[in-house]
Amino acid sequence: KEQNTVLVHPGVSKMSVLKGMQKTFNPEKWAQIVVELLKRGKKVYLAGGKDDLEVLNIIREFLKDKDKTNFVDLASQGQSLKEFAQKVSEVEVLLCSDSAPMHIGVGVNTKTVSIFGATDEKKLIPYEPNFIAVTNKNCDCRPCLWNKRQTTCEELTCLDISIDEVLKYIF
Repeated sequence: KEQNTVLVHPGVSKMSVLKGMQKTFNPEKWAQIVVELLKRGKKVYLAGGKDDLEVLNIIREFLKDKDKTNFVDLASQGQSLKEFAQKVSEVEVLLCSDSAPMHIGVGVNTKTVSIFGATDEKKLIPYEPNFIAVTNKNCDCRPCLWNKRQTTCEELTCLDISIDEVLKYIF
């Protein structure tokens, strides 16, 4: 493993978005997380595909005037699925949402920190210390996606998770 590294994949599938399933943070919050990781000395790899352009561009905009010495924009280089899985296997931590990259992290046994809103993490990732579901523990209505409704609600209190809550699982 490459020490002191985090691969950030902030996206979710376009199909989820089209179906009204909000499963992750807004792009600005992802950008703040990347900035904080860099400030705290982590080397950050940013990954994503064509479906993630909006969030990737907002992160890039946030980083425009920042020191990017420890930042590698893999998304702008284009990667095959095999190359992405290889990079996930090499980094210390994968930070992502409840999405396909999370399953790759689990598959290659990389410490995986995943943001879970409306979906049930107990049905999607193994209960092992290396795989961490970050949830709003004070949200009594989650998990609701699939169990109670087919789309996410408008309040999205399930995604009211602080940046510090996410970062504590990385550091």
